[in-house]
Amino acid sequence: MKAGIAPDASIVSLKVLDAQGKGTISNIIAALNWVAKNAGTYNIKVVNMSVGAGVFESYWTDPLTLAAKAVTDKGITVVAAAGNMGKN
Repeated sequence: MKAGIAPDASIVSLKVLDAQGKGTISNIIAALNWVAKNAGTYNIKVVNMSVGAGVFESYWTDPLTLAAKAVTDKGITVVAAAGNMGKN
């Protein structure tokens, strides 16, 4: 057995999409809120998410962006996919 780059890391998995890969922004926000509240208990340092969402308003008011910011404000790194819709 060989150790990977983070052999002592643990994974906390939060499901926000259904079996068909569909979900709601509110599910993602709920998961981010859960992380913000439970980061200390589970020693969460990084959130990695790959979900697609349309951009319909400024990042100053977008609820998903604000939820991600609340997590980063707690010192947790948020890694998110970008460009899932192609060049536009």
